[in-house]
Amino acid sequence: MLNASTSEAPSMGLDEVVVVDEVVTIAERARLVEWATEQGAAGLLQQNPVDPLSRTTPFFAAADRGRSVLTRDEGTEPDSTDLVWIPREKGEVFLPEEFWAVRTRVVSRLGLEALPDDPYKGSFLTCVSPGGDVHTHKDARLPLDGSPPLPLLRCNVLVQRPEGGGLPVISETLIEVPERGVWALHPTELMHGATPVVGARERITLSFGFVVDPEPLWGVAIGVADDLAPLVLDGVRASLRDAGIDPARAAVYDALLEPGAHTVRELADRLSVRAEQIWAEAHRLLRLGILRRPVAPPSADLRRYSL
Repeated sequence: MLNASTSEAPSMGLDEVVVVDEVVTIAERARLVEWATEQGAAGLLQQNPVDPLSRTTPFFAAADRGRSVLTRDEGTEPDSTDLVWIPREKGEVFLPEEFWAVRTRVVSRLGLEALPDDPYKGSFLTCVSPGGDVHTHKDARLPLDGSPPLPLLRCNVLVQRPEGGGLPVISETLIEVPERGVWALHPTELMHGATPVVGARERITLSFGFVVDPEPLWGVAIGVADDLAPLVLDGVRASLRDAGIDPARAAVYDALLEPGAHTVRELADRLSVRAEQIWAEAHRLLRLGILRRPVAPPSADLRRYSL
């Protein structure tokens, strides 16, 4: 199920995707395509071990534009499944100024100034050759400084759109993104990939990552849809009973289906369970249209999808 709206608000739910047009100028696009082509011809982009027709730069930190924090030790291989791959430098690779100018613009447009940089993947450029795709997957959350693993937000800019294909598929939904546009999602929360690249032109993307504290998201009010017929709601409750789910999970559903609006934090505190558990069940009901949450005000150039 896909619910689309437009919004001026920068905040994003963990199940939302935001698309913004024209975050790259025509001149920046030309320079970035030229730079990526030069790097590829020189053999300085590295093959992704999972997507063999995908090649990428090393992962860079926005603060100093050097290697990302968790990939700086050249002699260390990741000892955790959270860090599945570290692309090594082949010679000296520095992202061009246009790359960082686009990142600054995306951060400003989406209001991401307060979010820290993703210390693992950071920022990078990727080229996918004709016939290549991005396999469907979900990223692992990152444990930082002893905290529980945190969600990540990633903003991907489509610098060069191929002649066909190359579009993101998120939660089994194809998302239309124009050339020079950006799509933002939480890759740790939603399954995502991309359709195969068709034609002779490569798919070139920029990617900027951020760490997200989900706590503010637990304060958003959700409640049973106003237009949901009582008989439908009774049918949902009956289906849940007949499904034989365990009592703890049933209690979460009962609370979510109560009249009125509730926040994830309120229900988590009342039921003495983790907020993530409440959210997981709420997400299922939101996708079915049984629960609703506030709709952000409209904007002409920003599209928001709840998946």
